[in-house]
Formats: sequence, C-alpha cells, structure tokens
Amino acid sequence: MNTNLLCKAAFVSAFSIAVCGIESRGLQAQTNFVLQASDGSGVSSFSNAVNFRTGNTGTGTAVAPVAGNTYQTGAFRIRTIAGTGNSTFAGTSLEIQAGLGIRIKNTGTNTVNSLIVANQGIVELSQPNSVNGAGSIGTLAGAISLPSGTATFLAGNSTDSALHVFTVNSTISGSGGLNTANNVSLGGGPFANSVGTVILAGSNSFTGGAESNGVAGSRLLLGNANAVRNSTLTVSIAGGLAFGSGIGTFNLGGLSGTQNIVLTDTASAAVTLNIGGGINNNSSTYGGSLSGAGGLTKSGTGTLTLSGSSSFTGGTRISSGTLAIGNANALTNSTLDMNSGDSGSITFSQASNLGGLTGSRSLANNGNMLTIGGNNASTTYSGILSGAGGLTKSGTGTLTLSNVGTYGGITNVINGLLAISGSGSIANSPLISLASGASLSVTGVTPSIFQLAAAQTLSGNGTLLAAGKTVEAAGTISAGNSPGILTQNGGTLTLVGGGNFNFQILDADGAAGIGYDTYSLTNSAALSLASLSVANTYNINLWSLSSTGPDVSGNALNFDGLTNKSWTLFSTNSVITGFDPGFFSINTGSSNGTSGFSNNLNGGAFSVGLTDGGTDLSLNFVAVPEPSTFVLLVVAGGASGLYRRSRAKRLRHDSSN
Repeated sequence: MNTNLLCKAAFVSAFSIAVCGIESRGLQAQTNFVLQASDGSGVSSFSNAVNFRTGNTGTGTAVAPVAGNTYQTGAFRIRTIAGTGNSTFAGTSLEIQAGLGIRIKNTGTNTVNSLIVANQGIVELSQPNSVNGAGSIGTLAGAISLPSGTATFLAGNSTDSALHVFTVNSTISGSGGLNTANNVSLGGGPFANSVGTVILAGSNSFTGGAESNGVAGSRLLLGNANAVRNSTLTVSIAGGLAFGSGIGTFNLGGLSGTQNIVLTDTASAAVTLNIGGGINNNSSTYGGSLSGAGGLTKSGTGTLTLSGSSSFTGGTRISSGTLAIGNANALTNSTLDMNSGDSGSITFSQASNLGGLTGSRSLANNGNMLTIGGNNASTTYSGILSGAGGLTKSGTGTLTLSNVGTYGGITNVINGLLAISGSGSIANSPLISLASGASLSVTGVTPSIFQLAAAQTLSGNGTLLAAGKTVEAAGTISAGNSPGILTQNGGTLTLVGGGNFNFQILDADGAAGIGYDTYSLTNSAALSLASLSVANTYNINLWSLSSTGPDVSGNALNFDGLTNKSWTLFSTNSVITGFDPGFFSINTGSSNGTSGFSNNLNGGAFSVGLTDGGTDLSLNFVAVPEPSTFVLLVVAGGASGLYRRSRAKRLRHDSSN
C-alpha cells in the first residue's frame, strides 16, 4: 500500500519506475513460517489456516500456506487432511525438522512441491481403522530433499492395521538417506515402525543409504529402476525388500545386510540387480542369500563382495569394477558370463562353485579350485582359465573349453561332460581324473591329436571320448580308482616311449576293473605300438594293494608266486600289430608314484604279451617250478636212464650168447 502511494507521488520516469519495481519486489520476499502446535486428530495445517501463525509466537493470526512462503514444522507434527481426494501444500517449501514428521491421512495424492526432510525427520502414512480401515493407501508427490543424515518413511505404525501401502512418487535427492523404521525418540506424537509397504516409485538421486527395517510384515518396494541407483541398499528384516513388476532391471548404488532377497518381482517375473554403478561407485558387502530366477550385474568402479550362500539361477556379469566371491556358494547356481563387452574382474578367496561358465574374457582362479556346472546347463567358455588352482566339472551338462587353459591345478570331471574343442587345451593340468559315469571329450580338438603330456596323469573310472582322434599317451595312465576301468571310446591310443601305466593289483584272481586295473578301448578304438622300440620302451609300474579305501600298499590277494597268472592291461576289439615284448619295461619296485609289487615272486617273472587272439595286451606272470618237484623229476629221469642202460646191456649180453 505504501509502495503504491510513493510511486503515484513520484516523478514518472524510467528511473522512478525501476526504483518502484525494486521496492515492490523487496517487500514481497519469501517469509518462513514455523508450525506453532501439533495438528490433532481431524485437524490439518497442510492446507488450512490452523497452526501456522503470524509472528511465530503461537498467538498470531492463523494463515493457510500460500505460494511465496516457506514453512517448517519446528517442534511439532503436521497432518494432511483426511479423506479420499487430492491435496496440495501451497507453500514454496515445507521442511520436516529433526524428530518431527508429516502424517499422510489422505488416500489420494498429496503433493508438496519441495519437501525437505531433515535428519531424523519422519514422513508417515497413518490411517487407523477408525478413519479409513485396514489396508489403506496414500501417495506423496512432488520433490523431496534429504540434506543429510537419515529420514524415516513409514507405511502405518504400530497402532494401525497392517497392509498399508504408501507410494512415494516424489523424486528424492540430496546427500541424506532413508529407512522404514523409527529408531529415534520423538516429540509431537506417536510414530513407530512401519507395518506396511513403502514404495519408492520415483527416479531418485539421493546418495545416502536406504534401509528396509522395522517389524515383521513391513517392506520396502522398489517401484522404479532407479529408486536407489546412488544409494547402498541394506535389508535388515526378513522379507523386507520387494520389486515392482514390469521393470526387469533395478540399479542399486550398493547392497549390504544379511537378510535374504528373492530376485523375482510382484508378478513372479525374474529381476536383475545392477549393483555399484551409482555416482559414488560404492563398494559394499552383502552377506545374505540371493534366490529366485533373477540375475546379477556388477557395475561401477567399486567392489561388491558376496559373503553369503546364494541359489539364484540367473546369469552373473561384471560390467566393471570387481566382484569378490567371499563364499564358496555365492554363485553356485548362476552362470558366470565373462562377456566380451564387460571390463570388470572377479576374485575368489576360497574354492568356489559356479553354476556355469561362458564368455570369452580371461578368468583367474586365484589359486583356488573352481567347480563349474552345478546348474546342469551346457555352456561354452572361450576365454583363458588361469591360476594355480584347478577345475572340477560338476552337473549333468557339458562345459566346453575352446581356448588354451593355463591353469596349473588338477582337473576333476565328477559328472557330465568336459569337452575340449578347437585349439582348447588343458596341458598344464597335472592330473585329469574322470569319475564313473563322467566323460572327457577330445573329439572336437584341432588338429586331430590330443596329447597326454609327460607331466600329466589320466586316471579314474570314466570315459575318454576320442572318435576320429589320436590320443598320444606320453604321460601316465592310472586306470580306475583302486582299482578300476578307464574307458576310451573311439579313436586310437598311441603308447609313447617313456610313458607309464601305473598298474594296481588288489586280487590276483579278481576280474578286470575289480581285482586289477585295466584300460578298455571300445567302439573300434585301436591300440598303436608304432612309437615304441626296444630302445624306447613303455613302462608298466606294478603296485600291489592289501586293501583300499584308502589304498594300503601290501601283498595282493591270491598271488603265491608259484602259479602262472595273466591280467589284461589294454583290451581292444582289433588285432594289435607290431608287438614286441622288448617294447615294455616292467617295474616291480617303487616307481612313478607307485609303491611297487610286494608279493614274493619265488623266482618267477613278469612279461607283456598278446592274448585273446592278439586283441589284448596283457601282463603275464610265469612261475618257476618248486625245487622239490624239480628234484623228483631229475631223480625220476635218472632212474629211468639207469633202467634203460641196464636193459640195453642185458639185451646185448643175451644176443652174444
């Protein structure tokens, strides 16, 4: 009013008009109003002239919020109107201060264009049975700022029925965080733990933590892919996290806590967690269990450590940063995809189980045994598997290795099929063990030769698939498992000079594969001796056992050194050509890891020969007759000679007479 009078009296000029404009704007500067009392039941200062008063003394004129002014709760609580319609806070901003809160009573959409929630401030949906009944809903819209600390968002409280659903459509920003349980001593009225569902439906950028906590039955539901994209999410209550349907991938700044998470949405569809890609590149540790059909992607430059045992069946990728496996079963049912489009790494702190392995990037085992295949899927890995640790193939599927593996640990095939294809190789693995029913396939290797190197051992009761290939046995064959049968299906087995067959005998009269070791060549597989000569022999290292489980070296059963014996070393279905017994060196003492043959030979000797029509290569023992028998034969022979000479003499005497 005064401004208008001054302007009317002044000399009208461009200068005077500008001055009047400056004065007018200065008098209309925003004014901060502080709530003077807590809103009671049925009372609302949200859009009515009740407890916001001029003078901020509690005695001034009540003024409804209007645009251009900012508002604070002070030491009190504010309520929205109760009902089913929508309502809007007209002020420029509303600040919920520490220890105080705003209670949403309206089942419609309540909009605050700029809601500031200080550390320990509370935003609550509370509609007790006496107002709107159990299972009520409410929505908050606008923009929310979390300047620092932790704000609390509640869907109902301990005085309400459960099943409340509080949807926060607001976009949330700031360096503060939020949770779903009240852990502070409050003034201004009763607030308590959430008993319903808080839905974060906006694309948010706040960087503080997000924690789902409270009482049983409460939960935080992510209703937007970016609801916590820059925040480390902590789940502190069983069943405390849910995922909105139709979204698929949820971006988390980090993940922590020990409570379990199911990677399916509210419509039972699989979801993927993309963790660590927020603006802070958070590092976090999650100790709970991930289950369900969903998957996991590590992004950002930080480290995500999985220290819990999980069972989720979706894939795992490391887009960037580091995925640290802190539990042997963290990925036990998940296929690890070393995708060429990714750049992140994975580390193992102990022997670990992978559901499967695919991709083309290198993978280091960090000196640990990796067991791959537990999800029974068939996968192909074309990267380089490296490290001092080994590889165990599990599950019923096929793991195909199509690149040169440089890992230096043992290779166990305990189930399914391990296939080597193309230029693939496991030549640095000192021991290849094939369990009964499991197989190693070399049918896909190029060129057509698979070499068992001099420093390698092939053992077990499984099957080597080699159709169309030549297996050069320059290393050690240790058939069976105290003892047993090692089978080659197809192809040709070429014995190389200097190679070894570690041959165990438990029962000299036992069957092949039960009493003693044997190598069975089936499906037209052939045995070649073309690489051997008298100067370049193949070693047969004998090892007698008194018992097994574990192996105990000692005298084999049913061997007395006085009886001829024969055992099949290699059985085939075709005639073995080019055989010479001088091509083989038989070692009865400790050799190549064996403990030798301890039974008394009584002067007998071992040799290698052909049996079964020349199709089998066998170890033979030829006994020396007992001395008493030899003496009797000599005496009998001598007596017979004396008799013959005496009779001849008599005949000559008779004829002369």
